[in-house]
Amino acid sequence: MRIGPMSSHHSPADLDSLYRSNESSAAGPTVISTEEQEKLLRQIDHNRTLTQILGEYDVTDITTADFSAMTERLELESLISPESRELLAGVRGDLARFDIGADESVDLLDFYTRLTERLADPESSDPPLPPEVTFDEKAVQAREGWMLKFATLQDTPRAMGINARA
Repeated sequence: MRIGPMSSHHSPADLDSLYRSNESSAAGPTVISTEEQEKLLRQIDHNRTLTQILGEYDVTDITTADFSAMTERLELESLISPESRELLAGVRGDLARFDIGADESVDLLDFYTRLTERLADPESSDPPLPPEVTFDEKAVQAREGWMLKFATLQDTPRAMGINARA
């Protein structure tokens, strides 16, 4: 996910607590520039917003209409790029190929995991993919990666600090 600018509304106490948290290090206090402080506070705002939005949805039990609303909100908050939003918009088309409606609940992580496996070995997939149904394999793999990220962040919000945007 892409990190973009967000407004920050932090009191001097927020900055003071950020500074004090560094005072306890064995090497003494670490001086953080104002620019670095603002960057850290923007990151905190982003993480809070991401946690809030993802906390309202579950990609393992979601309708395509709700998934579209979630990705739209993520883009509006600059948490995903317009290009990523466009890639994720393809979810509706992928599901439509299997006659899954906009208001029908689906486990998107399972759907993309199975679809990726079926595309990797179409001969052994059960049931086999109809020859007239085609998919962009790279796009499907990218969507599977996004579903895994979303599911992981929804299950363990603290994971955002590890490598959620890779």
